[in-house]
Amino acid sequence: MSKIESINLLVNTKDKIKILEVCLAGILQRQQTKRDEKILEINKCFTGESPVEDLNLHVRSIIDSYVTATSEISALEEYMISVCSPSDTEVLKNLTDLKEDSLGVDGGGE
Repeated sequence: MSKIESINLLVNTKDKIKILEVCLAGILQRQQTKRDEKILEINKCFTGESPVEDLNLHVRSIIDSYVTATSEISALEEYMISVCSPSDTEVLKNLTDLKEDSLGVDGGGE
């Protein structure tokens, strides 16, 4: 069962980076917690506190935590691009520096 949901929010543009920060921190924290728990379980298998037969299960769980984190980060990709890309106004500001190209088209920055 996927725990990824699509949401639609209207927020101040200054808050977009904070939302991304919280989302990425949550993803990475969940993965790290799961990994740390399973490493402890793996160590128990090596010390005899847990059956060695459980070793594969714990290693698989660590791998699954990376797959889940990757999936969650991929789901944020479009949002990440929108947050990390220059705004349209920044791009338009750069257009004023255009010179006439080889086709005789003037960028209007004269």
